[in-house]
Amino acid sequence: MRSDDLRQRCFCSHSTLNSHYESLVTAPEEELRDIMRSLDLSLDERQLSLERRADDPRAQADKFARLGEAIDASSQGRWREELDRPEVQAFEGIAGQQLEALGYDLATPK
Repeated sequence: MRSDDLRQRCFCSHSTLNSHYESLVTAPEEELRDIMRSLDLSLDERQLSLERRADDPRAQADKFARLGEAIDASSQGRWREELDRPEVQAFEGIAGQQLEALGYDLATPK
């Protein structure tokens, strides 16, 4: 499928699929299958192939270093250690309402 066709299919639809990062990292195959199904596409097992991702040239760049690693939940909540309080407050100031609507607890009190 051409990317233009996929883009049109995604953005012209009146339906949406909410997918939580936590679901993607704890049950990647199941979550990716649901995402693909919502696009009327089937999952290609190569999409989950560790070897294929490790061979991707982007995996050599520092910012994509984990591309060649297995999908796991180790990055869940990592933001709590990596962002300082002002960064968390700024982010939650912008996205706080949406985060709460999606069921996430805020780190900073209102």
